[in-house]
Amino acid sequence: MKLSYKILLHICYWLYSLGLLGVIQKVVFEHKQLDWQNMFSMFTLSYFLIALFIFYTNYFVVLPKFFKTKKFGKLWLAWILLLAAGIALRFNVEERLYRYLLGIHNYPDETPLTYYISDNIYFIGIYIVISTVLWTADFWIKSEKEKNVLQKEVFDAELNLLKNQVNPHFLFNTLNNIYSLSFKKSDKAPESILKLSSLMRYMLKDSSEKKVLLSKELDYIKDFIDLQRLRYTNGGHINFLVSSDKETYEIAPLLLIPFIENGFKHGETNNPDFPLQISIAAENGHLQLFVKNIKAKGNKDESNGIGLVNVQKRLALLYPDSHELSIKEDEVNYICQLTIHL
Repeated sequence: MKLSYKILLHICYWLYSLGLLGVIQKVVFEHKQLDWQNMFSMFTLSYFLIALFIFYTNYFVVLPKFFKTKKFGKLWLAWILLLAAGIALRFNVEERLYRYLLGIHNYPDETPLTYYISDNIYFIGIYIVISTVLWTADFWIKSEKEKNVLQKEVFDAELNLLKNQVNPHFLFNTLNNIYSLSFKKSDKAPESILKLSSLMRYMLKDSSEKKVLLSKELDYIKDFIDLQRLRYTNGGHINFLVSSDKETYEIAPLLLIPFIENGFKHGETNNPDFPLQISIAAENGHLQLFVKNIKAKGNKDESNGIGLVNVQKRLALLYPDSHELSIKEDEVNYICQLTIHL
């Protein structure tokens, strides 16, 4: 709550409280057949000032000191002492000081002290209760807001870390491919560098966004696959299918590429009978990715699997309860199926 709204709320409360107090005291004085016009202003003023003291001592001192630090035993003790201080202050002002200076007092002379204390537990205690309710409500709102801000900061930091880990992992693998082409003095090396520069532009320009158009992500994947095809004299045996029922779908950037990259990394793409199968379909608000590859003979994964592990973490952060991921393998194939509710 903004400070101006909070101040306005407190002013409205005290105006209401002062008006209600005046009505109550008028009824009491008339019932006792006292001249309330002459006595009303003094007793109202003293009670009002004592109420302010109790309210804001609890609001600004007691609750921040003991409630925030969860010292609840000391909090209850502070409330009892504050209540006792309010009762003692009202008794000394209205029953002694006013009697001495003005010749008036609030309670009859024969009123026992025990009755005076029990009667004022409510009149003083109500301001401790109300100030506690207002302070705890404000404290809860602030705590929730700070908690949400902290969670967002942690979320963004973790997401950026994971995203930054994905990019170098991909770049490392691609540069290895280009190095191999250059070492062989292949004519495909310059073309592969151009493809890589196109991919890097996307990674640097668009991957910082929370969401990108699915069409941009698909263009990126197409460039990636074209770059992979350069590794093979015949372009490799790759079946790549894409379909989408509209152009406005959005997706978190660089989310699909690690699954496709793994298909090339661990799969055999030179066998025409068992091509690498990649299909991406976006229909009715759902995206489905399917990757199937036959295992390459003698393939050993020498990496730490950081790409796949990170993309699984990103999915959990970005699409909690909105995605299904299945990664299976048998004696022959790796199969990955991912569904995202866009």
